[in-house]
Amino acid sequence: MNPPLTVVDATRRLWEAIADGDVSRVRELLAEDVVWHSHGRNALSGDHRGHDGVLDYLALAGELTDEMVLTLRRIFVAAETTVVEYDLRATRGARRLEVLLFLRLEWVDGRVRRRNVIPFDQADSDRFWS
Repeated sequence: MNPPLTVVDATRRLWEAIADGDVSRVRELLAEDVVWHSHGRNALSGDHRGHDGVLDYLALAGELTDEMVLTLRRIFVAAETTVVEYDLRATRGARRLEVLLFLRLEWVDGRVRRRNVIPFDQADSDRFWS
């Protein structure tokens, strides 16, 4: 039997699953009642609930971009919460976005219960995703 994942290991595993488009691994790491929240006023903003809501959100982000590159900088941990600092570079037609983001994940029993993404520059993010 494998020992349980630490929240840092689980965070890396979720990051890799999303990057790889591995839907089954993403589902494994999300609580059934997950709330995936994105700040701002744009097509991705708001609460996305449950596995299907999160997967729809991820699919929409992919559909709205011609190219998207996420670069993990570091992971901070405090008890059952991790914060991922990362860079996002994306193109959408003539639009370009380069922004620093913080992803806050609350973990319960080895699964994400709540997620918030906070861009360093909300106005730039809203312009790009609107």
